[in-house]
Amino acid sequence: MSDQPLYTNVVVGGSGFIGSSLIQALREKNETVASISRDVGDFIAGVDVFPLDVKEIKVFQELFPRGENVFILIGQTSSSFDALQELTNLENVIHAVNASSPKRVMYLSSALVYGESDSPAAESDALSPNDEYSRFKADAEKLLQTLLHPDILLGIIRLANVYGNPKNKGFIDILIRHALNPNSEILSVYGDGTQERDYMYIDDVAQALIAVRDGLLQWDIVNIATSYSPSVNELIDHVSRILHRPVLKETKNVIHTEVHKSHISNAKLRDRYQFTPSFSIVTGLQKTLLRYSAKKEEAPRRVLLLGGEGFIGRNLVAELSQDHNCFSGGKEKSIWQGREDVFVHIDPYTHMPPGRYDTIIHLIDHAIALSGFAEAEQRLVDAMRLQPQTHLIVISSSVLYTQPDSAYANRKQLLEDVYTVFCAQNHIPLTIVRLFNVYGPFQYPYRPGSLVANLFVGYLHQKFVQVRDMDAERDFIYAPDAARIIGDIIRRRILGTFDVGTTKLTSLTTLIDILERDILDDRLLVESMKDREVFSCPPAKNHIELTAAPTSLTDGLRHTYEFYKQYKELFHA
Repeated sequence: MSDQPLYTNVVVGGSGFIGSSLIQALREKNETVASISRDVGDFIAGVDVFPLDVKEIKVFQELFPRGENVFILIGQTSSSFDALQELTNLENVIHAVNASSPKRVMYLSSALVYGESDSPAAESDALSPNDEYSRFKADAEKLLQTLLHPDILLGIIRLANVYGNPKNKGFIDILIRHALNPNSEILSVYGDGTQERDYMYIDDVAQALIAVRDGLLQWDIVNIATSYSPSVNELIDHVSRILHRPVLKETKNVIHTEVHKSHISNAKLRDRYQFTPSFSIVTGLQKTLLRYSAKKEEAPRRVLLLGGEGFIGRNLVAELSQDHNCFSGGKEKSIWQGREDVFVHIDPYTHMPPGRYDTIIHLIDHAIALSGFAEAEQRLVDAMRLQPQTHLIVISSSVLYTQPDSAYANRKQLLEDVYTVFCAQNHIPLTIVRLFNVYGPFQYPYRPGSLVANLFVGYLHQKFVQVRDMDAERDFIYAPDAARIIGDIIRRRILGTFDVGTTKLTSLTTLIDILERDILDDRLLVESMKDREVFSCPPAKNHIELTAAPTSLTDGLRHTYEFYKQYKELFHA
């Protein structure tokens, strides 16, 4: 676990209503965030997602990320809420947290643990939970106080009622959806409408959580609330005045085992943690109504890149993230900073990230024995749960033309065969892309096909680079150009099998001449092995033209050299 990166924040249950808002606030502070949830959740650029199920104890504890601060948001009420199961889940989380040794843990409890409170309940008041959910929260607080390692600072956060986003479920959600529905007639209110709750706007909640985290110097319990508890009737009146029309209601005298009055003190939040809510109930409701009534624009495509941490994947994200929400799935995160995508920590062959994707790009070279290759790909394609509306793009290689009998070519041919058959049988739109010799930013040196990277890294470190056959010719395509072509395939939904290259061959002698004459104004340390290649590399033929002018070889090499100069210290020849 010590080899894992250290995040500023780990959010357990990050895909939910409160978790998503908290993560967005943390990312706006440029803090690193790892989100743990069973699904990938909303797109928030720069977040690392760990799609883990807390019930799978061994895997959960093994992959639990290290963080300075851990927020635990699981155990929120829902239709499938099971208190005993949630306590078991929490215990599993605590064991994983203890092993990861963060500085602080923030557990989101509920102000409902106070029960009936005619006067503002303070953190030192006795608890009196009166339903299954609030009793669970009280038990969860005790469990944390008992099992969490004493060297880890614990902040127990007792939340008032949170609202402000269509993902939330509660009375305000019901009220606003009713008020904005032109076909609604009368709103049914259970009880007499005098029930009182402390409601806090979600943006304030996220900022308050950060304020408590930053000010937590010892184990503490903190109410996050406004200290104002409007009644149900008052909420309806507020919405009516904001909309300038009455929201009609009828009361139903149905007895519920619920707290009638919940008044919460926020004195500690205000005095010790220096946080005062910015939104009154009226301004919060106004903002919420705007969020609910905002015109729904067409959401960006969700693009999942399997194997997206490699050379091609990083260039694809740089291009596609301008118009799409990109999720990159892989077992290990790349070294490059400043991401515009979401990293999903997965091994696709054992666990696909759940969620809906408009486009899936398969970039993985699964280097296993050919005898098991097709079966492994079939398991992967089954796990993808592809639908007819999902565009699948499989990245293959021009090696099928140059060295068709090699193990790499055999894998690529099997890859194409598996997906061609499956997609034809299941009416899945498929594009197969055969990449030629791609060079450019993000390419790791000393790997197959990395000649340009080898030459630049060798030059920067003054090391010799061996070149097998100086007369060999290649169709060199600049990686951002290849990414633009694939972006066009997605946008225009182009189906079929295509070459991605320039259609022009350049000898290695010419390539090195360009580098020495036009880029470096210096000699490269090149050792020619004078070993003639026994195969030929044809240029791309069945290709897709770029809608804008392609990058010249000279310009592409110049941009690439600037990249390697920037990251010189990352590579050692």
